[in-house]
Amino acid sequence: MGFIVSKLILPLWSPAGYDVPDPATGLTPRQKNIVQSTWKIVRADAKKNGILLFMRYFLSYENSLILGKVIGCD
Repeated sequence: MGFIVSKLILPLWSPAGYDVPDPATGLTPRQKNIVQSTWKIVRADAKKNGILLFMRYFLSYENSLILGKVIGCD
C-alpha cells in the first residue's frame, strides 16, 4: 500500500519540480521541507534539546572532555 501511495498517488499532488534537487544543496524541495519541519520540533525547546545533545555526546565520547580541557574550553 505504501508503495502505491508514494509512487502513484503522491506525484499527482506534488508541484512540478518537487523532487528535483537544488544544484547548490543537492536537496529536493521535499527533502528541505522534511529537514525544516524536523528542526521546528527541535527548536521548540532548544535549551533542553541542546543540553540533551551535549550530554549524549560527552557520554558517548568521553575523550572529547579531555580535548576541551587541552584547548581551554573548561
